[in-house]
Amino acid sequence: MRQLKVVVEYEGTDFHGFAIQRRQRTVQGELERAVAQVTGVKTRVVGSGRTDAGAHALAQVVSFGSESRLSTLELRRALNANLPPDLLVKQVEDVAEGFHARRSAMRRHYRYSVWNAELPSVWERRYRYHVVDRLDVEAMDRAAGLLVGTHDYACFVQGLCRYLASGAKRTTVRTLFEAKWSGVPPKLDFDVIGTAFLPHMIRNMVGAMLKVGVGKWTVEQFREVVQGEGSRLSMWTVPAHGLMLVAVEY
Repeated sequence: MRQLKVVVEYEGTDFHGFAIQRRQRTVQGELERAVAQVTGVKTRVVGSGRTDAGAHALAQVVSFGSESRLSTLELRRALNANLPPDLLVKQVEDVAEGFHARRSAMRRHYRYSVWNAELPSVWERRYRYHVVDRLDVEAMDRAAGLLVGTHDYACFVQGLCRYLASGAKRTTVRTLFEAKWSGVPPKLDFDVIGTAFLPHMIRNMVGAMLKVGVGKWTVEQFREVVQGEGSRLSMWTVPAHGLMLVAVEY
């Protein structure tokens, strides 16, 4: 059986996240339906990560095994012919046995986008979170720098006890290689690259940095939260529509 690596992009507005959910439209569900139509075999596909409902992906990676004899180009064309317009297969390639989209991933790059202006944007409303208050981007970027390194990010996890109880080896320690803000109002972007991320972790980090940006927190107070000295009761989860999976490195 051959092992396939597939890179897809999707506009997440009308998806209930990546992972299959009963009676909900999901990216994984649409991909598995298309694979079954093309190969004639019901197949489970594995994603590099589970994006939230409403979040987007520029280069999500999935993998699955198949006995299909179609070339990678034929598979790409056939899959796209059976997928909806908000989900696209960009690349299909044969990979070594044992490749796994999630377990083999080394780095994941996400971007959270903000529209910082008095009025919202009709054209950006699905992809950027509208923030009316003027933001101190320099202070937010200093706060972002405090996230880089290997830390226990429990302070950014909602439902922490439930998360830890869901697996015997669960840990909230992660490593972030980059975390920075860029752009000028009204378009601001937060890019973060790490080994992996906890549920809603990025959205909670952005919410905390926005508190710094509007002056509700100082950078020092943000540091206290990162180091576990602050209160998780102040958590602000920003909406999912500003989040995009940009790339996955192997």
